[in-house]
Amino acid sequence: MMLLGTVSVNTGDLIAKSIIPLVSVWQLLVLRSTFGLIFLLIALFFLNKLPNVKTINLKAVLFRSSLMSVCYLCFYLALAKIPIALVAGAFFCAPFFMVILSRIMLGETFGLWRSISLVGGFIGVILVLQPTSVEFDPTMILALLSAFLYALTQVVTRKYCKKEDPVALSCWLTITFLATGLLGIIVLWLFPSALGTSFIDRPTLIPEWSPLLVIALLGILSIVIHYALSAAYQNAPSSLLGPLEYIYLPLAVVGGYFFYNEIPNITALLGIAIIIAAGLIVAWRKDA
Repeated sequence: MMLLGTVSVNTGDLIAKSIIPLVSVWQLLVLRSTFGLIFLLIALFFLNKLPNVKTINLKAVLFRSSLMSVCYLCFYLALAKIPIALVAGAFFCAPFFMVILSRIMLGETFGLWRSISLVGGFIGVILVLQPTSVEFDPTMILALLSAFLYALTQVVTRKYCKKEDPVALSCWLTITFLATGLLGIIVLWLFPSALGTSFIDRPTLIPEWSPLLVIALLGILSIVIHYALSAAYQNAPSSLLGPLEYIYLPLAVVGGYFFYNEIPNITALLGIAIIIAAGLIVAWRKDA
């Protein structure tokens, strides 16, 4: 299930990158969420699990969902401008942010190995971002912000949504994605002078059948991802599963090369390798 979820995430991101030139980020969120929500509700109906969408703490769930919506928004905006391997490298700083946020918000402590991983992760991020290089793209900051928001979402989940049903979390998250996309479309409709040609301000268009089917696949993949990862973490220790998430990074490098001819420079590849190594330390040395 962990491998299924990780490969599905990578597949979804590669597909999303191909759709980016055709729609706005707001339209992508709306269509992806609509198809995902339809698929989810049909599945829950036939499995007789519709009552599971009820939440224990709706405010906490909506706060969590809002954080994740902004996280995805930043991720997609970064994906539109820079290679997927670099976005992935920056995004996988999330485990290091989780360590720091868990210390601040949950009172968890960490020792020598996690301290080493934090330093290593920071070095890896600098190598991926290359802030002093002429090749530096400020959009990389969005990928880093996405990682921070993802980490904050996970810590908020552990603190406020620990007893919520994964079905409820998935359903309300999809609804929030839909609302975020609709809000963006409405704002652009109300202020037509803000319209442009970029991913964030492109006018809403009726896509052709081919991209529409691809976005429908994205929506279904999003549900598969959430179910697979939830099932994995509910049935196996995170120390075993955590390292498997890092399969995403080499898949992103290979996928970016074969599908989009994106080749990160040696410095960025070294940074990605260091981030993987530091992340594995976080996953395997949870007690130190």
